[in-house]
Amino acid sequence: MGCIEPTNSGNLFTWSSTRGDERIRKSRIDRCLVNENWINQFPRSQLHVLNLGIYDHCPIKLFREKEERFKISFKFFNFWMENDKFKDILQSVWSTDVRSSNMYRVFEKLKILKNQLQSFDKKKFSNISSRVLVTREELEEV
Repeated sequence: MGCIEPTNSGNLFTWSSTRGDERIRKSRIDRCLVNENWINQFPRSQLHVLNLGIYDHCPIKLFREKEERFKISFKFFNFWMENDKFKDILQSVWSTDVRSSNMYRVFEKLKILKNQLQSFDKKKFSNISSRVLVTREELEEV
């Protein structure tokens, strides 16, 4: 079992009480407990203590971290050009009609070409770029 501490944003206290003329008493008596599996899967989880409502305890909200997705940069493989389909893809994309400024046309066509080549890579070469990436990670672990 583990305990997640509140983040700096929001309330630090989860309970408060006022009794007559006494000063407001505050305490952090409520906790958020998670198991080891949670900690391993979401090591950067965050706990937010929300504003006190009509009760004397503040609600606690646990945010699991969002899975970090890294954009893998586009890699062009020279061996693609040796395949007969490459030239067809290139001609098809470059002949696509995009109505805008010259620079925007180039930008749009390159974006379309990137998507077409990624699909081409998956179909013809079994997504070799991803396999190379996975193999490199495995090699680093060894």
